[in-house]
Amino acid sequence: MKRFILPALALAALPVASASGALVRYALDSGASVFSVRVSIAGAALVPQTPGSDTTGFSGFIEGELSGAMLILGTATLVSLNQSAPQLPGGSEGDLTAAFGLEGQVPGRGLTLLSIEDISLYISNEFGGHLDTADGMFGTRDFGFFISGGSLWFSGGGTARGYQDLHGKGSPNLASAPGTLTVAGGVETLTLPIETTVSFTAFDDADGALTLSGQLVGRRVVPEPSVPLLSASGGLGLALFRRRRSRETNITGGSPC
Repeated sequence: MKRFILPALALAALPVASASGALVRYALDSGASVFSVRVSIAGAALVPQTPGSDTTGFSGFIEGELSGAMLILGTATLVSLNQSAPQLPGGSEGDLTAAFGLEGQVPGRGLTLLSIEDISLYISNEFGGHLDTADGMFGTRDFGFFISGGSLWFSGGGTARGYQDLHGKGSPNLASAPGTLTVAGGVETLTLPIETTVSFTAFDDADGALTLSGQLVGRRVVPEPSVPLLSASGGLGLALFRRRRSRETNITGGSPC
C-alpha cells in the first residue's frame, strides 16, 4: 500500500481549482468595448454634434467565477469614456464629461441639443445561474444588464435645460449576436454584445427614444500549470511503476512487459 503514497502526495501538490470555481477578472479593452447611441425626439433623428460624438468606449473590469465551462459574472465596474470636445448642453456650459453629444431639428422646437454623461453599466448573472461556455458561445439574455448610472441633458425651443436620470433603464438586452468566451495565445477573451432601447421625456410625455448598442470586450491572461512540477510528478510516478514491475518480475521469475 505504501507504494501509492508518494505519487498521491506529488499530485496533491499540483494547483487545483476549488469546488466553487476560480475567481476571474477581465480588464476591458476600451478600444474594442465601443458603444454607439441613436436618439430621436418627436420622431426627429438627432445627429452627432461633433465628428464621432455618437460613439464612445468603456473602461473598467468584469469579475466573476469560472468553474470548467460554467461562468458566473459577479461584479463589474464599467464606465464610459468622455468626448474630447465639450458637448452641449451638458450639466453646465463647457462641460467636458459627456460620453455622447447629439443635435437636430425637432418639430415645433427648432434646434435641440442633447448630451449624455457618466454612463455606467451593470452586468451580472449571479442570481440567474451559470453561463454555459462549453462551445465558446452563450445567449445574451442569459446575463442581467441595465444602465446603472447616467445623466441625459437636453435643451431646445428656448426652454430651460432639461434632465433625465438614466439609472435603472435598459433591460432587457436585445442584442442578436451571442456572447463568446475564447482563448488564443494564452489570453482569454470575454465578449458581451449589448443593445437596448429606452424611452424618455424631453418636451412631451415619452417623446424621446434612445438606443444604446455595442459590446464589452474583456481579457485576462490564462494561468498555465507549472511545467517543472508536472514533469517531476510524472517522472516520479513512472519510476515507482517501473520499480513495482521489476519486483513482481523477480518474484514470479517472468519477464517484464
